[in-house]
Amino acid sequence: TTLEKSPSDRKVTDANVTTYKSFTGNANKSALLLPYKKFRFNGLNGSVATFSNYDGTTDETASTSYRETLKYTHYDTQGNPLSLLINGGVNQSYLWSYKGQYPVAEIQNADNAGVLSALGGTSFTDMAAMTGTIAIQSKLDAVRIALPAAQVTSYLYTPLIGVSKTIDAAGKSLVYEYDGNGRLKYIKDNTGNIRSSYCYNYAGQTIACDVIAATGTVSPSQLFLLANQGGPLPVTLVNFNAIKEEATALLTWNTTAETNSERFDVERSLNGKDWNRIGSVDAKGESVNMQYYSFKDGSPANGENLYRLKMIDRDNTFAYSRIQSLIFDKKVSVYPNPLTFGEKLNLGTPDPDKISHVKIYDVQGKLVFSENKPGRQIDVSSLRVGVYMVQLTGMNGSVSTHRIVKQ
Repeated sequence: TTLEKSPSDRKVTDANVTTYKSFTGNANKSALLLPYKKFRFNGLNGSVATFSNYDGTTDETASTSYRETLKYTHYDTQGNPLSLLINGGVNQSYLWSYKGQYPVAEIQNADNAGVLSALGGTSFTDMAAMTGTIAIQSKLDAVRIALPAAQVTSYLYTPLIGVSKTIDAAGKSLVYEYDGNGRLKYIKDNTGNIRSSYCYNYAGQTIACDVIAATGTVSPSQLFLLANQGGPLPVTLVNFNAIKEEATALLTWNTTAETNSERFDVERSLNGKDWNRIGSVDAKGESVNMQYYSFKDGSPANGENLYRLKMIDRDNTFAYSRIQSLIFDKKVSVYPNPLTFGEKLNLGTPDPDKISHVKIYDVQGKLVFSENKPGRQIDVSSLRVGVYMVQLTGMNGSVSTHRIVKQ
């Protein structure tokens, strides 16, 4: 993109350049011409910045007007990218399986050599050749453990159908189930709750949608009310929102009309099935003007919190609002940090019994400490001065990693 005041006064305002390089292929194709580097214009300098053509013998470098944004450092023999360098400093790597057809892991903050070491003797070619889900999952679990400072997201597949399972960097999983026609039917979380369900009503293939209703949160696109009997509803609710304020949940709602209304009961659920009243707010009673209400939940649970309003009339007629969802990730903290000799490492958590295992790795990725059910304090007196990664595993399978320094 250029900005031109006149043919003699032209400036580059935006430009992108992609260079290509010949990489080693397989027996069927000995060389592959693949993307190598990407550059972007780095500011106005009053002239049109240019690159010399890549000659295949020297590394392509940026000019004074361009900066490198992406470098493909390694490919496998099928032309799948194995590692990238983003903005000259952020490593991102990939693993492939199912005969090299599907990516099974995206690994941030780990380079090609580190991932190869984490595979424990398995080559990238051997990993790509794997087709068994159990063997692939076992190898990915080993990579997660061997790279505590990395963020690993993994994927499993039903070949020719689609993804069957994902596990994010925090260790939380989603399972994907398909019907007999290979169409996505359910998405379930790591507790087995159905987070999404899909119904296909094609001609001649009608399926009753109520049999695949989600067991978790169901959030309609528009506000709706459900009354327990006929007749007018107690209020006209036009807005209901939930936002996080640090470690609390602030609920706000507005009404444009109220008839004989008594109160709003605020209800919370952790699974979308069982609801508990956590508070109540008095209603205006009679109103034809906009009214504003709020309620603060001072102690939301860890994980997903579902909120709804039960709007109650004086004659016990009631209606429910739509459901709002907030997720609170009350991760464990470790302190003091830095740590000095003689000090114990403390785990800042309201429920230490929910931590099943702690592992500590040095900067080379070597396991130097391991303990089951550690409690609130960890004796790290045996550790030498240096930098370590503390990996905490919860009873629910979630994993958090913390960097500490011992002085």
